[in-house]
Amino acid sequence: MSRSVQLLTRADDAGLNAGTNEGVHRAAAHGVARNLSVLGIGPALADAAQRLSGLDVSFGFHACLNSEWLEPCWAPLSGDARLMDARGMLPSDWAALRLLNPPGRAVEEELSAQLRRLREHGFAPTYMDEHMLFSCALPDLRPMLVEFARREGLVYRMELPCLPPLAADSDDALSRFMRRIAAAAPGTWLEIVHPAIDSADMIAVRKKGQPSGVVAAGRAGDLRVFTDPRVMDVCTAGNIRLLRYDELAVTTCTL
Repeated sequence: MSRSVQLLTRADDAGLNAGTNEGVHRAAAHGVARNLSVLGIGPALADAAQRLSGLDVSFGFHACLNSEWLEPCWAPLSGDARLMDARGMLPSDWAALRLLNPPGRAVEEELSAQLRRLREHGFAPTYMDEHMLFSCALPDLRPMLVEFARREGLVYRMELPCLPPLAADSDDALSRFMRRIAAAAPGTWLEIVHPAIDSADMIAVRKKGQPSGVVAAGRAGDLRVFTDPRVMDVCTAGNIRLLRYDELAVTTCTL
């Protein structure tokens, strides 16, 4: 039977910490995640390499120019001050990144260092995406990013649409996701989640002014959705086909 909805199910931020790595593993091993995006700059990259080994998924290079959390946070691997904020870290948000406005060459060298570290830990990424969609803040980088991905043999498809949202209502996250899938028109869609377990290291993850545990609770909810048996059933039957980036024909972004 022809399946009219192709759904790229993606779990982001592997390498952030052990709680994220375990959540990403469960979302793939016991859920519907077929694409796992890994932070080459992530402080828990070695743990990710161990936990995610052997999974039948498409691994991605989660290119990163931002460090949004109070803990953990990270400096550019290249050590280039043109990519650093006042903390000596990658900037925390789009506004800070725009103020830095780093030259393309500095960005390319940093991404090369991140990708090299990812591969040194045993990952063989097939696609590239962006942590916090940083090219929306610096759109002039996009031609360089397209060429970088082409040169490295990575699928780079930032133009793929996410499943359309629904009007805000009182439904829980699982019900909303099920209704979004049911309402999806024929075509290729993307669904991005950030699964994690509600562990001590995840509870510590927060932004300035944000209480501890808020991020962990939201990401544990993402994990529940992607591993719920009802989601598994609807995504593996009927007109839905779960898709991997390495199954896409076009290898570069059309933006």
